Amino acid sequence: MLKTTLIFLSIIFSICVQAAPNFVQGLKYPNESGQGLEAIDSEALLPEVGTFKGGFNDLLPYVVPAPDQENAGSCLFMSHTAVVEWWLSKIQSPNKINLSERYTLNLKSRKIGSKSISNWRTDTIYRFNASGVHVLNSDFPFTKGWFKKSAGKRVISHKGAEDAVYGTAYNWIVSPTPKGTPLVSLPKFERTVLYKDRDRNQWNTGQAPKNAVALIKKALRENKAPVIAIYNHYGYWHANMIMGYNDHANSYGCPFLSSYQEKMEKRAVKMDKKQSEAKEESDALYYAKKAKKYRRHGKAIDSTFKKSGGCKNRGVFYVRDSIYPDKSMPIYDYDKTRDGEESHLNAPVIIREYEWIERLSNHAVQITLAP
Repeated sequence: MLKTTLIFLSIIFSICVQAAPNFVQGLKYPNESGQGLEAIDSEALLPEVGTFKGGFNDLLPYVVPAPDQENAGSCLFMSHTAVVEWWLSKIQSPNKINLSERYTLNLKSRKIGSKSISNWRTDTIYRFNASGVHVLNSDFPFTKGWFKKSAGKRVISHKGAEDAVYGTAYNWIVSPTPKGTPLVSLPKFERTVLYKDRDRNQWNTGQAPKNAVALIKKALRENKAPVIAIYNHYGYWHANMIMGYNDHANSYGCPFLSSYQEKMEKRAVKMDKKQSEAKEESDALYYAKKAKKYRRHGKAIDSTFKKSGGCKNRGVFYVRDSIYPDKSMPIYDYDKTRDGEESHLNAPVIIREYEWIERLSNHAVQITLAP
């Protein structure tokens, strides 16, 4: 284990620029069509040389980087795929098992395991149990394609068709895997809810238990398994996988929390512009209401953050996310029939300050093997 961990950390070090802090850029799109189409620019800290020193690093060797989800609205399923990949990679170490996020989205679209789910925020892993099998990304890749909406559902379309859109949301369309695709057998999983929002609200902030950071750290350390966290990402909700922490690492001013009000103000300014351009009074009122809401929310987060003592500048989680393509990572080709749609794989590890969980998270679930 120690040798494997050291090898993985050496790879991470080779990816990172030695000067700190080093950021990677990404875009967070809304998860649901009702929230519009607007993406928010987002940044994340990359690890630097001192990030892992003295930290809990045992889970890092089995992390598999994801393709950029772009506007698929698939973070919850990318994160669960990440956890299942993690477990399979650990079981079959040193082999890395790269599963198909598209297949995972198809499980949801086909309603596999839906009867076992009473709260999708905490129970999504049961879809994998209900399926019992998965496929490799090399056999059924996360892709891009032409699609449009028909009767509220995405259907396959083609370039030039009316209302046709090209992108990663194509992966939600139920598609058969190629004939003869090998199936990957899955172990049974169980989930432990570390905490959940009492209102089942994936946007909620300020509702995590006061010991949320301690709960996640304890679960990681004692059970040696990843945790999925859901939180408010600049007014949208987002999910990712946590697989380690370091009490001593520099959080560089808590960039995610510290920039929250600024990001919400940017969203409000866009609503101001739409309000000024609106031709109908009802539209103008709608955009004005949105702008007011964004400003109120941004100020509330900033105020509670400062009242709680602000940034402690020490203590970070290691996170695997699906919206931060890293130029030092290999190129991922979504569509081999086209050129120009490619992107770098996401950074295998980004860094988030402990305060991110304290102030913005609303659900945390640990996924382990069933006994």
